[in-house]
Amino acid sequence: MSKEYIGTLSGDWRLERLNNVANLYGRIGWQGLTADEYQDEGPWLVTGTDFQDGRVNWDSCVHISDKRWEEAWQIKLQPGDLLITKDGTVGKLAIVEDMPGNASLNSGVMRIVPLNDTDYSVKYLYYVLQTDVFTEWFKDINAGASTIQHLFQKDFKHFVFPLPSLAEQNVISARLDESCGRLDKAIANLETQLKTLTCYRSSVIHEAVTRGLDSTASTKPSGIGWIGNIPTGWNLTKLQQIAYLRARLGWKGLKADEYVEEGYPLFSAFNIQNNMLVQAECDYINEQRYKESPEIMLSEGDVLLVKDGAGYGKHAYVQSLERPSTVNGSLAVLTPKNVVEGRYLHYYFDSEVFKHQARMLMTGMGVPHLTQHFLKNILLPLPPKQDQIDIADYLDARTAAIDAVLETKRKQLDILKRRRQSLIYEYVTGKRRVTEEA
Repeated sequence: MSKEYIGTLSGDWRLERLNNVANLYGRIGWQGLTADEYQDEGPWLVTGTDFQDGRVNWDSCVHISDKRWEEAWQIKLQPGDLLITKDGTVGKLAIVEDMPGNASLNSGVMRIVPLNDTDYSVKYLYYVLQTDVFTEWFKDINAGASTIQHLFQKDFKHFVFPLPSLAEQNVISARLDESCGRLDKAIANLETQLKTLTCYRSSVIHEAVTRGLDSTASTKPSGIGWIGNIPTGWNLTKLQQIAYLRARLGWKGLKADEYVEEGYPLFSAFNIQNNMLVQAECDYINEQRYKESPEIMLSEGDVLLVKDGAGYGKHAYVQSLERPSTVNGSLAVLTPKNVVEGRYLHYYFDSEVFKHQARMLMTGMGVPHLTQHFLKNILLPLPPKQDQIDIADYLDARTAAIDAVLETKRKQLDILKRRRQSLIYEYVTGKRRVTEEA
């Protein structure tokens, strides 16, 4: 296997195979463990969702019975254990610290335990696994595999990584703790700013599409308690009364191997980014497949809405199309009727009025899905057409200014994250050295 992602090592460093210095443990018992067995008290059960900033958030863990905890000694956690997720988002890491009591793992997490205390530092390996040394290795072993990724113990034990002396590992880890600590603070600060700006953007939109632009305008009860008052002259209406809802009906058996290099763009939820339709990267289908489903051929002025998965509710206004295009089953297409301005409808999906209704639908639902029946019957405050245009013009200008700041912040965040990754990589591959005296 290629080690190009590690590069040339200094003479006093070596490449080490993981199973030569550590044991790997995953859940092998607990057949049939279900969520119904979770308790309010008892040993903690750690999942990948409980990882937070390289540690276990014990407050978010569920509990199991002592009997279940005793069933699998291999995954009884100990202070200092290094944990890695092997399903879902592969490669999330946490070091076990401040254990509140007995704890174990669910099936999506693996435990890495040193064979002895002289081969490697847990913190050093924690940093190694955050770099391309691991991610490129994982890509290599998963080349040609299914889209559902999994880190198998039988593969992971053969993971090879650069290893200096234990003393140098400790010095590297201390330096990275210090340097990454500063970067993490700056990253957290930017993420807070992004969250605040995003919330402010949503509030500006919500206020405009539920109250209008005239704060002194008289209002009337909407008749719906959680919506409250709406301006006099506005109406509360259902989506099906102001827009045609279109979703994929045809294309039985469409498979990925039917995609072509040139043809008709087939947009998916992936193409809805930051409330815009990104047309540069998409799949393409041939003319025959394109014409099979005329009900979802796109037009300028349409509004696209993600209706499935974790990204449900993301949306985009089709300002222009580079060529005739269509969508896959993850998107609903809304074509405004004459009574509604498409941009106003687009902004409505950012309002709490829509989000509240979507959350009510999702309560108790396993995989999020905005049904056609739900979409047809969602409620929205609707002003006169000219007011809609004025609101859309206002929001175009306001959100453009906010989006410009957001984009700058996102670029700054990306630079800091790349700097952090580069710094770790350089130290754990010996490209940048720290002497013990340093």
